[in-house]
Amino acid sequence: MGNVDENRKYFRWEVRFTQNEFCSFFSVDINEKVTYIKNIDILNRGESGRIINLNLEYQTEGGSVKSLQLDNEYDIRKTLHPSFLFSSAFIYKLNKDHIQFVGGGWGHGVGLCQIGALAMALNGYSSKEILNHYFQHSTLKKLY
Repeated sequence: MGNVDENRKYFRWEVRFTQNEFCSFFSVDINEKVTYIKNIDILNRGESGRIINLNLEYQTEGGSVKSLQLDNEYDIRKTLHPSFLFSSAFIYKLNKDHIQFVGGGWGHGVGLCQIGALAMALNGYSSKEILNHYFQHSTLKKLY
């Protein structure tokens, strides 16, 4: 476990689904038979670059076109992946056959990689060294 994220799979990641794969798990999530994802529209990103508002336009089995607006990072990450998307800091590519998300990070977007910090700790770095690595211009101060 000392080589946590040695291959950097959380730093930069890619997830790709066929339209059928995506529609299958999305249908379960919204309890409606979805046949095609027509559009993904990023409405707003936060300061960290993470998407905080997103609109998903889809076609149902009956041919109706509907949309679902997701208004927080948690719902975006939960809805766009069968288990959970690493982060809402991503760009996407959508075509008639595939949906691809290319992103970075796995967490909250405050500047400390939890996996990276764990790897540093397992490799003998102190908490002070780890915090200094991620927050280089900060000072630790005992408040009690």
